Amino acid sequence: MSSKPRGCFQCSKRRIICDGAEPVCKKCQKKSLECSGLGRFRFSNGLARRGKLKGCVVPVPHLSPAEAFPPEPANSARFPPQKLQWKNEQGCRTRQKQKRNGKATVDPQEGSVGQMEGSGDRASVPSAVGQWIPPLNSRTRMLFSYFATEVAPVMVILDKISNGYRELLLPMACEDRVLERAISAVASQHIAGRCPTMRVEAESERAAVISCLRQDSLQSSADRVFNVSTWATLIVLLVGETITGSSEYRYLLHTLTCLAENISQVEYTAANSFLTQQTHMFQLLGTPLLGERKGIHALQRPIEQYMDWTQYDLPPDSEHHRVLALSRLAFMNASKIYLGRTMGNNNQWESLESLKQVVSQIDPEEPGSHALVWVCFIAAADSTDPEHRAFFIDRMNKVYAKTQFRNISAAIESLPGIWSAQGSSRWTREVIPTLVM
Repeated sequence: MSSKPRGCFQCSKRRIICDGAEPVCKKCQKKSLECSGLGRFRFSNGLARRGKLKGCVVPVPHLSPAEAFPPEPANSARFPPQKLQWKNEQGCRTRQKQKRNGKATVDPQEGSVGQMEGSGDRASVPSAVGQWIPPLNSRTRMLFSYFATEVAPVMVILDKISNGYRELLLPMACEDRVLERAISAVASQHIAGRCPTMRVEAESERAAVISCLRQDSLQSSADRVFNVSTWATLIVLLVGETITGSSEYRYLLHTLTCLAENISQVEYTAANSFLTQQTHMFQLLGTPLLGERKGIHALQRPIEQYMDWTQYDLPPDSEHHRVLALSRLAFMNASKIYLGRTMGNNNQWESLESLKQVVSQIDPEEPGSHALVWVCFIAAADSTDPEHRAFFIDRMNKVYAKTQFRNISAAIESLPGIWSAQGSSRWTREVIPTLVM
């Protein structure tokens, strides 16, 4: 059985019988009306048939950037949203009853289909809609992308092998508002080196993150402080201190050490393992910069236990084994030079020359060479030989040219003051004003 097509919309609205002519009916034509054609509705190239949007393919009004990407509210939740609930879900639940005699049973709490009684089969459907990750706005996506390509590669030795900053912390930040803001702030800090107008925004975002961490620390519940989210956020903020060369790194480093010593035993995950390794890196390299007492305590421990961040799962024939072995040797030799200086003002020329030979075996353009900034600074600070000084400063300048991390330039600027006090005071006694690593 076929149905006769309806007439045009205009005739129907006028409550007259349409003659069904195509492409436009004669009654509309006689009245000079725009006929929609048979079927009452017809789609044309333009989505709008009349009005100011007539003929437009996509009739979207023009929006300003502020309207298109409204700022997120200041009191946005730190934790992911709760599970979605359908509009009529509550009403449906109140009407759900268990059915018997071979029919499916419905759990009123879970909303899931239980075992099919009488048949032995089991029908399974999701018990609830999973947690929803809100889409990132365009600004956050840009900053995350910048962090992944410009910042994260500098913080590990072999970026091409694995990088937890990119592969683990960025996905975590998509579900944690404070970590998201910390990563955005750090990316903005690095951009501010080329675009100074970003500096105010970066510092404002950083201050907001620290304020949030402080508020959590005032809560009575310890799990608001000693958790993986806070752990990751502190690591990211310390990355920002290396970018800016700020002297405030000491407070964040102290907080990180306190958290690492008091956090409850956490289950083994890739993220927790990575955070542990990065904590060891900041403790091993950052603590000696806070003065002799803390430096001796840090470097007299079995150093191999705190160099797990230099370990990679590589095939036996990998070309990277050589660089990693030389890097570990360089860090251990630099540690011995630091400890040797704490014992007195003896000349350590032979140790410095040995370290220079180790560093020379790693080409400045080779993957992993950027990780030796701390090694070169320790050696340069202790050097009295102009040749040694020039060599280690040159290596630091080459790394700075690639990374633009301002802790390197700040470290180089502090060296003349350190050299001027040689013979009368040990440089290891003083607090280094920037996190050199």
